[in-house]
Amino acid sequence: MTNERGDLIDHPLADVRARRGWSLADVAMLVQRRSGLNMACRREKVWRWERGVTPELAAQYALAAELGLGVDVVRTHAWPAWLLLVDRSEPTDAAWTAREAADVLDRVVGSAGMDRRGFLILTGATTTALATNWSTAQTDLLSDNAGARVTPESVDHLHARVEELWRLDDLLGGGPCLDAGVADLRLAQRLIATGRYDASLGTRLWSLAASLARFCGFAAFDAGQDAAAQRFWHAGLRAAAVAGDVDQGVYVLSNLALQAAYAGDGGTTVALLDAARSRVDPAAHTVLAMLNCWAVRGHAVNGDGRAASALLNEADDQWSRRRAEDDPGWVYWMPQPSLTAEAGTALLEIGDLAAAERCLTAGLSTLDASSARERNLYLVRLAEAQLRSGRLDEAVATAHEAIDATNGVDSVRVSRRMDHLLDEFPATEHVTATLRDHRRGY
Repeated sequence: MTNERGDLIDHPLADVRARRGWSLADVAMLVQRRSGLNMACRREKVWRWERGVTPELAAQYALAAELGLGVDVVRTHAWPAWLLLVDRSEPTDAAWTAREAADVLDRVVGSAGMDRRGFLILTGATTTALATNWSTAQTDLLSDNAGARVTPESVDHLHARVEELWRLDDLLGGGPCLDAGVADLRLAQRLIATGRYDASLGTRLWSLAASLARFCGFAAFDAGQDAAAQRFWHAGLRAAAVAGDVDQGVYVLSNLALQAAYAGDGGTTVALLDAARSRVDPAAHTVLAMLNCWAVRGHAVNGDGRAASALLNEADDQWSRRRAEDDPGWVYWMPQPSLTAEAGTALLEIGDLAAAERCLTAGLSTLDASSARERNLYLVRLAEAQLRSGRLDEAVATAHEAIDATNGVDSVRVSRRMDHLLDEFPATEHVTATLRDHRRGY
């Protein structure tokens, strides 16, 4: 969702205001009316709430009452999480049936591509419940719709397009790839809803929809549209359930987990990956290595360095036992876990700077030209490790290289990381201004 200028909305309160047509002053007045707090002419106070300041409880209770929520919601959900429960439209507790999946898919292709909210709309508890309740019980997918007959060849072509999108995303980032993914997902949804096909082809169509929804979710996540990402992944998880496609469902859950790690919710990250791991074929060692690697990040976010280190070793062990014939096609990008940017980030988060630098440097040497976004991410993290180790000149050189690597890559996720890196450089150093000037040149 955007405001009247089409800008990304990055706080739940701003989203609530936009949907109700409230100004900052309107919120101040209604809170004053319901709470008795002195909010007169205090629009700037509400402005600060949308920029990280937590309102006093009396103000939160007043706002919740105006929005039709009880005080218990405020007590059990820290600010601003309880605002995510206002007008919640995602039917996450609906039955795992083809009908419900079709309804969710129809809604998501109609609006999620335009949903530009930059915050999560499903709580950690909600996504964990989705993972726990996820079912792959298939129903009869035979369709006798009045539309044209769906052919195996058309589904083959759409599957090939998904794989092309994977690699375009590696090169270009999620921003320019999202619209293309949504267009293909819309076509798959239309074939499901109106086409004629037998049960076997119906299963393939639903699996295709799951793969496309998963891709769209990741592209939205990479483009900074976290709300849209969650909606795509919810649809993808339901489509995977209808198709009985466990591999695709596991991939959707792992994407949700990675998003939670970026949001600083290590507990949800680990819970989602545990749920995904329980569904994986024990022979799929590369997938298990990926799940363990991303769980390393969750433990690091939680500050549990011992668990993070132990699990990274386990992930490397899983990866060493991989066999290509046992792995789904989508895991093509997974290198040795200890050489990934996620592992390097986890090591940074637990303060093991030397290990983080070794991981990131070695990982960089494995990347080729097709991994443009990953190269950018590795370089940003490597510069962070060097800067935190007190090696300013090396950090500046690596940051320059990272800025150069952004050319042609449209990834808000990586761009935000670059912003954080530049904020870490000493404000009084001349090189900091030079770096910022260099970045403005792109």
